[in-house]
Formats: sequence, C-alpha cells, structure tokens
Amino acid sequence: MSRLPFALAAVLMAMLAASVAGAQHFEDDEDEEEGPHPIVAWAIDGGNRMSVGFNGILTAPADPVMFAIEGDEYFESLPAPAYTGRVVGFFAGLVQMPYRMLMGSFDVGFAWMPFLYMQSPIPRFTLFPWMEHDDA
Repeated sequence: MSRLPFALAAVLMAMLAASVAGAQHFEDDEDEEEGPHPIVAWAIDGGNRMSVGFNGILTAPADPVMFAIEGDEYFESLPAPAYTGRVVGFFAGLVQMPYRMLMGSFDVGFAWMPFLYMQSPIPRFTLFPWMEHDDA
C-alpha cells in the first residue's frame, strides 16, 4: 500500500513528460513539413493512451450512476422502463465499471508499446483536456 503514491506519481510524471514533448515538438526550421520526430510522435501517442486509460480508471465509478440515470432511455423495451430501466441500468453499470477499469489499466500499462490500439471504451467524462480517444 505504501508503493501506491509512488506509482501514481510515476504515471503522472510520464503523462506530464508526454504532454511537454507534444507541446514542444522539437521545433526544427528545416523539418516543418515532415511532421514531428518519430520519438516525439511515440511519446505523444503513449501519453495520449496513458491519459485515456487513467481517465477511464478515474471515471469508472460513474458508470452505475450514469446508467441508472439514463436507464429508461437505454432499456426502453423493458416493461415500465421508467422504473425497471433504472434498476437494470444500475446493474449494467456495475458490469461495465470493471471493464472500464481493466481496459484503462491495460492502456496505462502498455502505453509504451508503439503499435497497440487503444482498448479503453469511449469515455463518458473527460478529465484531461489534452486527451483524444481514437473512436470519439
């Protein structure tokens, strides 16, 4: 339990380093048309995937609440969807919460690998303004 603050600090430092690398882009006057350096592009992609994964981990507890609020819209084919939709929505959110946390931790853990696709589902809430989901 005493290692958790150090692990969170390391994740936040990696996200900060990737965002700084994305902001600077190693500005070269002669290479403006070619795009960013491959290492900078790798750092930006890794930082983005790490940000999306960390956002999924932090916002996962909102899934049961949001499904319960919007349950009558999603489950309108149920009898009396104003009541049963909210209950079924809450349980559907309880099922989606571990999935969002697992895929978010996968994205955080494997953000350094260059050719992996983003596994996190589309976020309900965006905590980090610089992140961009691949499917959104």
